[in-house]
This record gives sequence, C-alpha cells and structure tokens, in this order.
Amino acid sequence: MGERSIGSCSSEVLYKELQLQMMQALILVVYR
Repeated sequence: MGERSIGSCSSEVLYKELQLQMMQALILVVYR
C-alpha cells in the first residue's frame, strides 16, 4: 500500500474513462 498502488489505481481509472469514452462514441455512431 503505497506509491505503487496509487499509480496502478490511477492507470486503471484512466483506462476505465477511456473505455467509457469509446462506448459513448460507438453509441453515438450507432444511433446517429
């Protein structure tokens, strides 16, 4: 529990946010 955990946690959050953006983009394209 230290800097390593914080780094991995932040990277996971960024990855999840990127996935959400991709999903929103796909939905916009599909329901255009």
